[in-house]
Amino acid sequence: MANSETGRPPKAEALARAETREVTAEDGELRLDRWFKRHFPALGHGRLEKLLRTGQVRVDGARVKAGHRLAPGQRIRVPPIGRAPAATKRRPPPKPSPVSDADAWALRKSVLYMDDDVLAINKPAGLAVQGGTGTRRHLDGMLDALKLGARTRPWLIVFYAVAWLLMLASGAAAGLAWPFYLGLAGVAAQLAWQVATLDIDDPAGCLIRFKSNRYAGWILLAGIVAAGALG
Repeated sequence: MANSETGRPPKAEALARAETREVTAEDGELRLDRWFKRHFPALGHGRLEKLLRTGQVRVDGARVKAGHRLAPGQRIRVPPIGRAPAATKRRPPPKPSPVSDADAWALRKSVLYMDDDVLAINKPAGLAVQGGTGTRRHLDGMLDALKLGARTRPWLIVFYAVAWLLMLASGAAAGLAWPFYLGLAGVAAQLAWQVATLDIDDPAGCLIRFKSNRYAGWILLAGIVAAGALG
């Protein structure tokens, strides 16, 4: 039956009221279900799955699953899901407590494996997985601490400096000849290029710089081989 005012069927009218939201840099790399949890906390996971199955929620016009990893600039179609149902009047979950530096450090050390789709953590005993009534300190609220964000460049400098100094100490302990140190200088130049040109808001550029570490390895290997040839 068509709406008497618009002349459109109810389903078409609901589709017309859908909005499109663009993924910000802050929300980049979030899973789609976590994005909805952040922006629409009243929307339950079961209902989100139904919206995804029926194609009412889409990313860049395509059907996706709840675990889809978002990227800045993507456009999410959000149907008129409204707020929490009036019958339940559920309060939004409490905001998690700020993550302390000690908790952030402990969380990073507990990571067993991480890639674009899987995160394995050795969860400390007694730490809740998700928040609830009176529970503000939980693992789900601490995961953003795994993202270095604006601190990426300083930490990258520290990691690369430590790695370079260890390589220098190894070469000195092995008594390698001057070609090794020439190669090590090339490694330093390559790593410095990564740090100087890094743009944390450019995922493609970050991936290019990460993959360029292979060249640093080849440069170092060439220096080791040349040093070995000289004896």
